[in-house]
Amino acid sequence: MLLTSLDKIDLNILRVLQKNNRIYNQELADRVFVSAPTCLRRVRRLRDSGIIQRDVSILNTSMAESICFFVLHLALHEECTKEMAQLEKKLRENECVMQCFLVTGEFDYMITVCTRSISDFHAFIDTHIYANSLIKKFVTQTVLKEVKNSTALPLEGMIAD
Repeated sequence: MLLTSLDKIDLNILRVLQKNNRIYNQELADRVFVSAPTCLRRVRRLRDSGIIQRDVSILNTSMAESICFFVLHLALHEECTKEMAQLEKKLRENECVMQCFLVTGEFDYMITVCTRSISDFHAFIDTHIYANSLIKKFVTQTVLKEVKNSTALPLEGMIAD
């Protein structure tokens, strides 16, 4: 099932759940103008189909005493599928790596990293970047301020009227 195959009710359910997935079914049903059993059935279908991938708790980073975010742009020596798959596996498994994207342009990957300190970030670089012979060069940007951080997909226009 694809997002484009959903109707307006499903998209409205997703809009609400992307903001608060702990809402009671009856309240959700009221907000999307369907009965509670219909709403529950639709939410289950969205979960079972994989459109709703998982439920998580988003932590308030301002409550952490010491936390540093970095954006890294990685350029590879060559694009070898096997080595890229190994690099991606290592990045996925590392809890400091919050996001990883294969991108177009001058760099091959863009990753966001979160550590407790600059020295922890330095250890991350030594262990995972310098030690990887596939990485030709990298550029680091230190995040000074979080302006927007959203996990919600923009659902407007996902269905034909």
